[in-house]
Amino acid sequence: MKELSVDVQVSLEDSRWKKVVDGSIESFLQTYIRATLSHPDVVGQVPKTMEVSVVLTNDEEIRELNRDYRGKDKPTNVLSFPQEVDLSTMKNLDACVLLGDIVLSIETIQLEVIQQQKLMHHHLAHLIIHSTLHLIGYDHETDSDAEQMESLEVDILHQYNIPNPYESDTPYMV
Repeated sequence: MKELSVDVQVSLEDSRWKKVVDGSIESFLQTYIRATLSHPDVVGQVPKTMEVSVVLTNDEEIRELNRDYRGKDKPTNVLSFPQEVDLSTMKNLDACVLLGDIVLSIETIQLEVIQQQKLMHHHLAHLIIHSTLHLIGYDHETDSDAEQMESLEVDILHQYNIPNPYESDTPYMV
């Protein structure tokens, strides 16, 4: 397996993010982005040196982005903005390739954690994995695509003893 270098650039736009996980939020993000990109089913599709930008923001900011880029005038938990590059032509480059941007909203994610009775670090890990997969071209537009993407998410989460978030009767719940 090739050695990956993943540079995660974090922009902290809402200070509430500092208290979301034990330890460094940057380290937390790095762990799950790296785990996604180094998964055996993914690693052959990506360049060996990559950068991902993560914006930690709030509902007001993510609502604007969701409205401007997706035509949905409401906040959401996470948005992924992949770079418009063909990764298949870049996977053998020695240069660093920017995969794209992930934007997370503290308020919506905290609300989901409460409503769905989830642990914050489990839910956030899932959202990071999910959005990283979007950056490299995975989607869930068809049942087949959704099944493939969800299977990868569950497998990566399992590596960290985080239960399947798609099962409602799981110990994922608090």
